[in-house]
Amino acid sequence: MYKIIFVDDEAITLQLLKCVLDWEELGITIAGTASDGREALDLCRSVCPDIMIADIQMPGMTGVMLSEMIRKSNRDMKIIFLSAYAEFEYAQSAIANKVSGYLLKPLDEDALEMLIRKITAELDQENRDRQNSDEARDRILSAQLRESFLRWNRDQTLPLAQTDPEFLAKHSFCLLLFCDDDLDYLSGTEENVRSALKNLTGSWLLVPVNAYEYFVLSKDALVTSDLLLQLLGRSSLRCVCGCASCDGSVPESMERARLAAQSTFITGTSAAVWSETLQYTSGDAPGARDYVNAISALAESGDYRPLSDQLKALVLSFAQAGRDPDSLFSAIQDILIWLKNDIVRIHPDTELAAGALRHVDRLRLRSCLTPQHLIRFLTRLLTELSEQICTQMDSGSSSAVIRRARYYAAQHASEPDFSLQAAADYAGLSRNHFSKVFHEGTGIKFWDYVTELRIRNARKLLAETDLPIAAVAQQVGYETEAHLNRRFKQAEGITPGQYRRKYR
Repeated sequence: MYKIIFVDDEAITLQLLKCVLDWEELGITIAGTASDGREALDLCRSVCPDIMIADIQMPGMTGVMLSEMIRKSNRDMKIIFLSAYAEFEYAQSAIANKVSGYLLKPLDEDALEMLIRKITAELDQENRDRQNSDEARDRILSAQLRESFLRWNRDQTLPLAQTDPEFLAKHSFCLLLFCDDDLDYLSGTEENVRSALKNLTGSWLLVPVNAYEYFVLSKDALVTSDLLLQLLGRSSLRCVCGCASCDGSVPESMERARLAAQSTFITGTSAAVWSETLQYTSGDAPGARDYVNAISALAESGDYRPLSDQLKALVLSFAQAGRDPDSLFSAIQDILIWLKNDIVRIHPDTELAAGALRHVDRLRLRSCLTPQHLIRFLTRLLTELSEQICTQMDSGSSSAVIRRARYYAAQHASEPDFSLQAAADYAGLSRNHFSKVFHEGTGIKFWDYVTELRIRNARKLLAETDLPIAAVAQQVGYETEAHLNRRFKQAEGITPGQYRRKYR
């Protein structure tokens, strides 16, 4: 809503202006009235209006004098002059002071409404232009700070002048975002973070560093880690937050905030403030060779339990000893690289070898914010890898065909061109033989299994999202809403819309 004030020495005119138009429908709220220029100046300072309608002839200070005073501190306010006089010299004065309109008394209601709509459209465009300009400037500065931080992080002896773009901040906050148990990276996170922080008070700047790590630089001393976590939590973004005061260079302050955020992995807190006493227990991290037997057991036979148990013990030992989380993530990354190499050696020239662990690195590991999250992620990772290895080893048996069929359906059933032939090709059998093997091994036809899978996915989307039913249909693999409705009612006895109303 834009704010408007009325200035006139006649009380009846002020009352008329209040009711002549439906101001709320025009997106405007009346912020006050004044009976002379002095009173109007005080009102402008207190309410900062966007629009002012002022009588051009008032005792003490004319409307022209008032506009001259206002323009000294506010170049953007829209001013409309109202007068019973139509002399050209007044219009000239109005134009000289960037006045948006000049209306004569008695007031023409239609002319006023037309002028107000024109002015609000101008204000809308100016706000868009200002926002785009501010966002462009902030993104350039953000990119400069990111590069400065990364350069300083690589070489902490760089002179301050080479690493510190001009940005005076009181605090640096490091946000480490939680990537849920699926194995893919976060996507579209920067815009989600910006949207969550858009109502943050004061001047602030967002500096994204990678897929899960973001810095917020704030000039407002009232901004806190708890406030940031609260704003992000409302947008369903889970993270931990580290804070450091900017009493040195900005890159150094950012690094201190990151160290504070990393400390939450050990302490189990959601926020931490950097201090000189922040230290980790020293000790050498184990090498991948210490896990060679467990790695071989998984790569050769699909037995994931020895490696899963050892990694769980490693994570817990680091947490209990209060050791540096970064060295833990590096050690686990080395173990997974060794495992990847073993899989490539034992299963060369296979889809398994090409795709195994391709999305897992130290950054992805760090997106697990607690030891429990990390253990759960590793367990799921190794379990899925074990299933793929067993499928590769038993590709000629009926159980392997069923595992491959289920895996293929889970990955591709939502695609509109999903076909029985494609699933049979993936299993390495003819279409008829594949259908027979799957039916005999499971007691259900393959297409019935795919339908169950799609309906299960549809139930989840209907209950947990606000997606239109047509969009749900497309996401689970049906081309039209009608197709989903028919299949869903056959399976559940009710329509998708009825299911959503019942379980949303």
